[in-house]
Amino acid sequence: ANAVAQFIEALVDKQLKPPMSLTAARGRGKSAALGLSIAAAVAFDYVNIYVTSPHPENLITLFEFVLKGFDALEYQEHADYTIIRSTNADYKKAIIRINITRSSRQTIQYIAPSDTHLLNAADLLLIDEAAAIPLPLVKKMIGPYLVFMASTINGYEGTGRSLSLKLISQLQKDNNARPPLKLEESIRYQENDDIEKWLINLLCLDASTVPSISSGCPTPDACELYYVDRDALFSYHKAAEAFLHRLVS
Repeated sequence: ANAVAQFIEALVDKQLKPPMSLTAARGRGKSAALGLSIAAAVAFDYVNIYVTSPHPENLITLFEFVLKGFDALEYQEHADYTIIRSTNADYKKAIIRINITRSSRQTIQYIAPSDTHLLNAADLLLIDEAAAIPLPLVKKMIGPYLVFMASTINGYEGTGRSLSLKLISQLQKDNNARPPLKLEESIRYQENDDIEKWLINLLCLDASTVPSISSGCPTPDACELYYVDRDALFSYHKAAEAFLHRLVS
C-alpha cells in the first residue's frame, strides 16, 4: 500500500521526477503495485502510458491489477475501455494494449524494451523486471516523462540482487534517482515461512552476495577445465552449496 501511495503521489504532482524504482523478492506484489498505479494514472488523465518488460507474459499480473483498479473506478469493459490481445502465438494472447474512451482517449500500450523510439509521446513509462533488461536499454528508455520500474532481487526471472543493485546505483548516479521502495511481506507465505525458506534454498533463489571482481578475467591459456561429479555437486555439502550459489548468481 505504501509503494502504491508513493507512486500515486508522484502521479498527482505531475512534475518530472527521477525514475522511481521498487524492489522485492518474488511474490511480494511488485507487479500488482505497478498495475494499480496505472489505473490511478488513467484516473488522473495521463494519456499515453507505456509498459515494457522482457516479454508480454511477464505482465499478466500487472494487467490483472490494472483491471482490478478499473473495477474500483467503476469502469466498464466495452463501454469505457477495450482490451486488445496479441495475435502472436508466442505471446499466448497476452494483453498488449488497452484503449480507454470514458472521458477522453487514453492508451496503455505494451512495447518491447528495444522499441524506445515509440516513447516520444509518452506521459508515463512502467518497466517491470527492469534488471532483466540490458542496462543500456533501460538508460535509453529514461526520458522527459515519469518512469516507474520494478525489479526482482531474487527468483527465476534471471535478475538477482547484483543486477538490480547495479541498475539502481547507475540510475542514482546518472539521474539522481532516490533509493528504491521495498516490499518485504510475502503474499503467498506467512512471515518466516519454512516452506518458502526451503524453496529459496532448494532453487538457490538467494544467490546474490557475490564479491565483485576487482581485476579482469584470466586469459584462456591460464584457465583449467575440470570435470565436476554431479553427485558431489548436489551432495548438499557446504562447499558444494556455496559453489552452486556463486554459479547461479
